[in-house]
Amino acid sequence: MSSRGVGGFLRGRHGARMVQARREKEAAMRAGFLVLGVAAVVIGSAGCTVVLPPRITGIDPQEAAVSTVVGIIGRGFGEVEGTVTFDGLPAEVLLWTPTRITVRVPVIATPGGKDEAVPVVVSTVRSTVGPFSFTVVRGILIASDREGDFDVYTMNPDGSRPENLTGHPAMDGRPAWSPDGTEIAFFSDRTNGGDIYVMDADGTHLRQLTDDPAWDGAPAWSPDGARIAFHTARGGWFAVYLMDADGSDEVLLATSIGGATGPSWSPTGDEIVYHAVGQGANDLLVVDVNLRAARDITPDTFTSIEEAAVWSPDGSKIAFQTNRDGNYEVYVMDADGTAPVDLTRSPADDGFPTWSPDGTRIAFQSDREGDYEVYSMDANGGNVVQLTDRHSAEDGQPAWGD
Repeated sequence: MSSRGVGGFLRGRHGARMVQARREKEAAMRAGFLVLGVAAVVIGSAGCTVVLPPRITGIDPQEAAVSTVVGIIGRGFGEVEGTVTFDGLPAEVLLWTPTRITVRVPVIATPGGKDEAVPVVVSTVRSTVGPFSFTVVRGILIASDREGDFDVYTMNPDGSRPENLTGHPAMDGRPAWSPDGTEIAFFSDRTNGGDIYVMDADGTHLRQLTDDPAWDGAPAWSPDGARIAFHTARGGWFAVYLMDADGSDEVLLATSIGGATGPSWSPTGDEIVYHAVGQGANDLLVVDVNLRAARDITPDTFTSIEEAAVWSPDGSKIAFQTNRDGNYEVYVMDADGTAPVDLTRSPADDGFPTWSPDGTRIAFQSDREGDYEVYSMDANGGNVVQLTDRHSAEDGQPAWGD
């Protein structure tokens, strides 16, 4: 046989095989070669059927805050929606496909703001997949009017995946985490001018704690979660009150000639720092919760305002905002009021500092870009990072730790 004949013969045999393979493939597809609702079915070279079990290959991101949205990536999840649990708690499913599931992180406690490693399990209609490791982190709460009115939002510590928790046409703001991270207290003017409300960390189970015609605001949880401090104008001028976490047993804690506002608990729970106006000064005072005795920790500041003070997690420092340099800056000082240091050093107005749970970072608001946005920085003022960037809106009043 000539070489041409041999080549033609071989090509003919190869072509016949290709035709036969195509026919077998078409027959297999007609017989049901497809991706099932719970697993992929593949026809092997020997004609055997191989079922690939559901599998999680990743979670995007691998750590996130309660109520933020994450994607579970894998295969074989099926078209029929199943369930997803984080540490045994069901998550809200937003999207379900055979290769990706989008869910909202359920309310999981983060005591003291510490990260919590939890197992994630996906249950399809026929099988269970997991567990897969995931880390729940303490998010940053902010007040933002990006949807037309001020609402309380949560976002991851890097500013990603913001979620509106209140979604109400009233003004909501000054959010504060409960110590275990499962609840959020905040101010709202939806009734009676201004009251304190509490909701679960995902925005559900709203409860109104105060109900007074006067203005109530700036809630702050005690370290044990049993009480909430707040300021109120119900006495004709602002004063600091305490109440139980369910809104009962309201008592006056501190007042001043020109008003007392913005309470913040010490980590030990026996003292509260607050802003007081009186005798020509706007100072920071610390009051003993049990003895009710107060002391001025920023004396000799008659020409400036010292306010929005918050204790560091270890109790050694207090961060606050002050206009002692002509514009508002974020300062930090020792808890006794000594050794004040300007952290922001910006010509813009910077304020509302809040510590990260581990005390290494401070988030704050600033109008250095022309509108208020939220930033974070190292506890010494370095490594400033912009967390929000909505030039058509105002973002501020961040709350990160307890």
